[in-house]
Amino acid sequence: MEHISTEFEKLVKKQKLTCDQTQVNIDKLINQINDAKQKIENDSSQSSTTLTILTSKLKTLSSQVIDNHKELHSSISKYSKSIDKKLKINLDTIWKPNVLLGKEDILNSILMSHFVREGQFELAEIFSKESNIPISDEMKNQFQDLFNIVEAIKKKDLKLALNWASEKRYLLKKNNSNLEFELHKLQYIQFLISGDTFSAIQYAKKNFSLFSETNFKDIKRLACSLLFIKHLENSPYSDLLAPSLWDDIEAQFKRDFCSIYGFSSESPLYTAVMVGASSIPPLIKVDTILKVKKNLDWSANSELPVEIPLLDSQRYHSVFSCPVSKEQVDCNGKDNYPTMLLCGHIISKESLLGLCKGNNIYKHKFKCPYCPTESIEAQARRVYF
Repeated sequence: MEHISTEFEKLVKKQKLTCDQTQVNIDKLINQINDAKQKIENDSSQSSTTLTILTSKLKTLSSQVIDNHKELHSSISKYSKSIDKKLKINLDTIWKPNVLLGKEDILNSILMSHFVREGQFELAEIFSKESNIPISDEMKNQFQDLFNIVEAIKKKDLKLALNWASEKRYLLKKNNSNLEFELHKLQYIQFLISGDTFSAIQYAKKNFSLFSETNFKDIKRLACSLLFIKHLENSPYSDLLAPSLWDDIEAQFKRDFCSIYGFSSESPLYTAVMVGASSIPPLIKVDTILKVKKNLDWSANSELPVEIPLLDSQRYHSVFSCPVSKEQVDCNGKDNYPTMLLCGHIISKESLLGLCKGNNIYKHKFKCPYCPTESIEAQARRVYF
């Protein structure tokens, strides 16, 4: 897969170069035609000679354009063959369509929510009518507000974002979010870029006092940057001009907005697809092994046969693996859950009962599996992650 990705990157670069070169050649063709036209208008007696020279030049440039595209088409053909060679796997072996039978309404609801999250409001309305799944007006209005604000941020207009952050100040503070200060900081930087020292100072006096306790170090640095306002790009504060600041504030705004309204920062559908794609290689491998050795179907137990490696950003539930039983324990389970012993070590409830051997919980002492400390079952405490 890494080889295919590298080849794809090369192909994209080559396509860009080809397109750029083609555009240059087309511009040359247009210029030469215009020059020839001008010469003929100035001296019609030389029209035959001018057209002959133009024809020769056009043939040369046309050949160059055709050759460039031939090379590009050759690369595309090779890339296609490379994909076919690397991906000779039948995904039908791990595709279990029966799992989704009878769950059409759930799938439709997920799709519609995804359209709303992506700002495809008209598409969501049409899909809602055709699938008979009602669309939440509250959710639609919330994401409409989000996209209006995001569009304004892309235009470097922070007014809507600042108003929203001011209204949600308490909730942002409760979530330990620094969004409002970062917005004010970016607005202040805009005054620096424009060279308006007076407006920058007035803006800082009016707005930065709210954050003097939490962001005093940043405020001092922003104040000192005024000394270099005429040549900020060559100063120790040149990082304030980084274009990435706008991308960062846009991403942070989306994240904090979703957090306040109880939505995940990424679309659940997008996350599910990404996690599903990353699970394909290990599932194919284990399916092949089971069928060769035992002729078994891994999906028969309605659970994954192996652990699927996920990014930290794709983990939404606490997972505890008991060091004694080596099994994963549901942190919200009723019968088996993590428990902390008197010494501080944590094991599952089932492992704890096994160590106690079913004796009186207030009398039978047992030794911790990882240290010499002895305790009784009644001293163990349930742990919540």
